[in-house]
Amino acid sequence: MGQPVLEHFAQSGLAHQLKERTVARIGVGRAGTRPTTASLLGFRMDHAAACDAVREALDPDFPRQLGCTMELRTQARDRDEYLLRPALGRLLRPEDRTWLNRSVRGCDVLVAVGDGLSSAAVKAQAPRLVPALLQALRDEGISAVAGPVFVHGARVGVMNDLGEATQARAVALLVGERPGLSTAESLSVYMGFEPREGKSDADRNLLSNIHATGIPPEEAARTAASWIAAMLRQGLSGVAFKP
Repeated sequence: MGQPVLEHFAQSGLAHQLKERTVARIGVGRAGTRPTTASLLGFRMDHAAACDAVREALDPDFPRQLGCTMELRTQARDRDEYLLRPALGRLLRPEDRTWLNRSVRGCDVLVAVGDGLSSAAVKAQAPRLVPALLQALRDEGISAVAGPVFVHGARVGVMNDLGEATQARAVALLVGERPGLSTAESLSVYMGFEPREGKSDADRNLLSNIHATGIPPEEAARTAASWIAAMLRQGLSGVAFKP
């Protein structure tokens, strides 16, 4: 796109309209061959926020404040191992899986919260999303709901271990998304019918972009609950599921 076209784009008012509707970097301009100082500083600030969100640890009291009934850990021993060996974040520690198995059995839905790749997202969205989701599930007529439980060092695949341990008919995992340069506070809800060993991403459904400029937590809760209710009725989830 040449400079005259860019100037026309900025002067037409279209750039302003688009900026009002998205946090994407649109029409930021340039100074010669370089970005403007303002856009460069903004980029660096957003990059720093994304790095902090990946590394920052949650307050030890956060799961209790969220109302979690249990705290579980995956086989990733620390944050470095979690980032370098993703497979370990998909498996509960054996002792935690045994504890969960003894504590929760045969529920319709298990609600779990995981720190994932953004503790900032969990801190920002989970306090509103968790109670809204529990209420929305009740509104859907689903009474046998367990949790929420908190999973430290969670990857999405830990749903299989959660499902195996509890024999839950469905699992909803609220987890922090990988931070981007538009926001570091985006949460996702992964849902699956009878997640068990061997299930893959093709067997799960995802509701993403839950954050201040995306889907509001209360709206996300209603949508997730309606999907889960449909999964229980249809007996499936994933690519074959139709909400």
